Amino acid sequence: MDAHERTQQVEAELVKLLYEQAPVSFVATILNAGLMVFVLWQSVDHALLVTWLLLVGVITLCRFILVRRYQDTVPTVNQARQWRTFFIIGTGAAGIAWGTAGVLLFPPNSLASQVFLVFMLGGMAAGGLMVLSSVRAAFLVFFLPTLLPVIIRLFFEGDVILTAMGMPSLAFAVVLLMTARRIHASMTD
Repeated sequence: MDAHERTQQVEAELVKLLYEQAPVSFVATILNAGLMVFVLWQSVDHALLVTWLLLVGVITLCRFILVRRYQDTVPTVNQARQWRTFFIIGTGAAGIAWGTAGVLLFPPNSLASQVFLVFMLGGMAAGGLMVLSSVRAAFLVFFLPTLLPVIIRLFFEGDVILTAMGMPSLAFAVVLLMTARRIHASMTD
C-alpha cells in the first residue's frame, strides 16, 4: 500500500468513526435542546424558543437521515471524502443553530438563565470534542459557531459579571481547541 492509499484508508476510517458516533450526539442534542427551552421558558420569548427548537429538530433529523444513508450504503474508501463533506455540512448547520441560541435566546434580565445558557453551549462544544475530533473540520464547523457568538456577546454586553464570564469561557474554548488538536493527532499518527 503506497502513501496515498494509506492516507485514503485513514481518512475513510476517521469518517466512519464520525458516522458511528453521531447517533449518541443526536440524543444529547435533542435532550439538551429540550432542557434549554424548558429552563429558558420564563426568560425568553416563547416564539423564539419554539422556532429555535424546531430548527434544531429539523437539522438533527436531516443529520440522522444522512447517517442512516451512510450506514445503508457502506461507502468505499474512494467515497469517504464525499461522505465527509456531507457530514461537515450537517455539523456546521448544527453549530450555527446552537450558536444562534447564544444570540437570540440570551435572556436580557436573568443572570441565572444567562449562566445556564453559557454552560449549555460550553457543554455542547465539549461534547463535540469527543464525537467530532476525528475530523478536524467537523469539530471546527460545530465548535466555532456554537461558542464564539456567546463569548463575543459576553465581552460586549457591558456588564462586569458578563465580561468576567467571557474570560473563562474564552479560556475554555482555547483548551477545547488544543485538546481537539491532540485527539486528532493521536488518531492520525
